[in-house]
Amino acid sequence: MNKEQMFEKLLDFLDGLVGDNSNPTPDTPEVVQVVKSVNEMQKLALFVALEPQPMTGETTDLHGHWYDVETIAKACHDYNVHCGQVGTMHKSLLTENDVNVVESYIAPCDFTTEDGEYIQKGTWLMWLHFPNDDEWNKVLDGTYDGISIECSGVEYLLDVE
Repeated sequence: MNKEQMFEKLLDFLDGLVGDNSNPTPDTPEVVQVVKSVNEMQKLALFVALEPQPMTGETTDLHGHWYDVETIAKACHDYNVHCGQVGTMHKSLLTENDVNVVESYIAPCDFTTEDGEYIQKGTWLMWLHFPNDDEWNKVLDGTYDGISIECSGVEYLLDVE
């Protein structure tokens, strides 16, 4: 297949998705379908792994821990390179038949999710896919309402005035 044939097939495919809008009439407004990033049928959930804390030493972490942007990026990158696994309730690892890490990354800018949740630049985010219906139902019913990095670390005392 040459480039022209491949291009023609791509155009046919796209036309099948959006229809033929080559000659829209004034009576027919152009319709663009918007697909949301969260789809229950895909069994995908976005979780915050860690978020940067204010430099004042105050924390919004459930355990009272404090993280700066550099520490979070290092933890995310280390996880991506060396781990990539997900456990349940700090007890046991789940299998790829239960949950998969689809994306694990640092937010490059501040943004607001489609549900209105503010995410600040430097936050470690994970998209998880739950192919197992039992595990996915735990996301839907709120049993799994967050994730924990479950790691060891060094605690420093901040001298904040």
